[in-house]
Amino acid sequence: MGLFSKLFGGTTINFVPDFSKTEYDNWLNYLGSGGTTESWKTLKKKNNWRFKADPVEKHMQYEKEMRPIFDLFSWTTGKIEKDWVQLYDSNDYHSKLAYTIEDNCYTAIGYYEELRKIDLKYHEQPMKPKVFQRLALLYERQGEYEKAIDICKQACLYGIDERNRLKRMIKKAGRTPTKEELELINSINVAPKNTDSKQRNTTPNPRKQIPADEIDRMQRIEASDSYKNKIYNRFYNDYKEKPYISQDRELNTQWLDQAEMFPRQSIIPRETMTRFSDGLLPGHVYMLYWINKFSTKKRIPVYFEYKYGIDFVKERDYLISNGYLTETDKVTEKGLQSMQLHHDVIESH
Repeated sequence: MGLFSKLFGGTTINFVPDFSKTEYDNWLNYLGSGGTTESWKTLKKKNNWRFKADPVEKHMQYEKEMRPIFDLFSWTTGKIEKDWVQLYDSNDYHSKLAYTIEDNCYTAIGYYEELRKIDLKYHEQPMKPKVFQRLALLYERQGEYEKAIDICKQACLYGIDERNRLKRMIKKAGRTPTKEELELINSINVAPKNTDSKQRNTTPNPRKQIPADEIDRMQRIEASDSYKNKIYNRFYNDYKEKPYISQDRELNTQWLDQAEMFPRQSIIPRETMTRFSDGLLPGHVYMLYWINKFSTKKRIPVYFEYKYGIDFVKERDYLISNGYLTETDKVTEKGLQSMQLHHDVIESH
């Protein structure tokens, strides 16, 4: 199907579908040209457009297969992190708790290996969990350097970069690296970053015509109760903690339509809205990192709402009142320790 033109309120919209892209990308381009979701559905049906395979249906099957194992993995790693805080405070790395953590690490690694197979089956990027780091660190503090080396090697084979720790453990073990270890140290295959987001829609978005300061102001205001409840009831009904929804989203985006058509790209995962044992959300951890790196003088990124589900200004007050941040936006020692404890959040960002 070639060029399509339609008159909307006196404005001619010219749209050329790109069948090398997904429906999601074409839909975004169409909205950017001034179209609506309803007219998009009509056009798609009328012209019998067939786009590149929609990843949503595939992802739903992936979720069905992955989710039960991921829930077990998530519970186990959550227990490891909770127990690690207690172990760290006790400084007794040969205690009964230490060996419980060791057992749970191996259980979690088993779940990870199952998840990795599913990820590769569906061409998903396997995650890089910190469970290998935790187990290697436990062995290091027990003086079991060869065991730590084995865990680092296993992590490296899965593309998880533990080369620096591997070199350090070999040095602590008082020996030179083997040929196999040298190959791992020098040639670990670190997966390239996904660049799809850079290749997406470049069509001007009407929202971009709104002054940045006005967007910032509207992002600090909560959406109406009716709009929030519509989102919560439809997408987050069984979440214990609900994500923050701004007035900017309500008035300046078509997020509801987007979430219905493309849930994977839009809906915040449950684990992102689940607090760690110390009471922090993943968004809090990345807030601490961002403030430590940029300070609050820089414009606050929208991903704190859309990726982490938090109100930056409100949660800044929470971090201050709980001793993670000072009034002058300096990350405290407690905040730095939390960043270290949950460093996987920062790495995965």
